[in-house]
Amino acid sequence: MSGVSARDNVVTLAFLTQLLLCMHKAHLADLAHPASSQPMATNMRLGRTQAVG
Repeated sequence: MSGVSARDNVVTLAFLTQLLLCMHKAHLADLAHPASSQPMATNMRLGRTQAVG
């Protein structure tokens, strides 16, 4: 083994909450200031409809 016990690999509710909040803030910042002038489609169907219209 590499010296890491199973006890060190426990994910707590506090850690998951902090991670979710960090990801949410990053997502909101990305929506508020898109890198390009045209937003990216989230899937292929939306991309195809945006390319047509």
